[in-house]
Amino acid sequence: MLLSKLMADVEARGGVTRAFQMILGASLLTNVFMAGAFFTMDRTVRTVLAPPEISKTFWVDGRTLSPEYLEQMGSWVIQQYATVTPSTIDYQSNLLLKNVHPSVHGDLAIRFKIGSNRLKADNMSKIFMPREIRISEKGQSVALIGAQSTWIADKRVPTDEMKAYLVTFDYDGSRTFIKELRETSVTKPFDPPVAQANAEVEAAMQQEAAAQAAAAQAAGFQPVAPAPAAPSPAPAAAGLPPAPQASNPAAKEALQSGVTPTTPNSR
Repeated sequence: MLLSKLMADVEARGGVTRAFQMILGASLLTNVFMAGAFFTMDRTVRTVLAPPEISKTFWVDGRTLSPEYLEQMGSWVIQQYATVTPSTIDYQSNLLLKNVHPSVHGDLAIRFKIGSNRLKADNMSKIFMPREIRISEKGQSVALIGAQSTWIADKRVPTDEMKAYLVTFDYDGSRTFIKELRETSVTKPFDPPVAQANAEVEAAMQQEAAAQAAAAQAAGFQPVAPAPAAPSPAPAAAGLPPAPQASNPAAKEALQSGVTPTTPNSR
């Protein structure tokens, strides 16, 4: 009986040991897994530039911004760029420069400064009223097309201009930057600046040619029509001698009147 108790006690102790070993092994595996996940975890801090007023939900995935984000953020940036007064242009320019990509920061800062000096010197204010928005999800770009009103002091320029502005974003996985911001073509807003410049030069040349033609017409210069070419003589029938010419005056007169001349009888 004592032997049976000893054997039962040994078996119980062995079972506890095996259970403890299993728990210890599982704990070790869990710790190893957690350590691996910690070292491979992406600890990058993400800073996404968000528009002040959000009217649509949007997403940011990898290096791509959703069309909804492009629409809302692009509209806000272009409004800050295109609707300005002498008292607000410096604040709006500095606000945009905080989110400009380092590679284009210097260029945009110079352009903003030149524009600010010109606006203040002319005491000019501008209001941009967008009428159409175009989005290039592939290029991560937004173009706004609309009418721009201009005031000089308290006088409004009578005619509004159709303008288009383009902004391109760059999301590097952690932060959203403004990569490009400029005025662009109304008809082809996503074309590069070189292509737009060539198109503008060609359009200017066509307008100049049309103006010169209109001026010449108004001055009374009419294009001279070419004189009609003289009809070429009909070629003589092949193998036939030329028709005999009448030498008698009476015969000539008869031929001209269409009467067949008669030959006088010989005596």
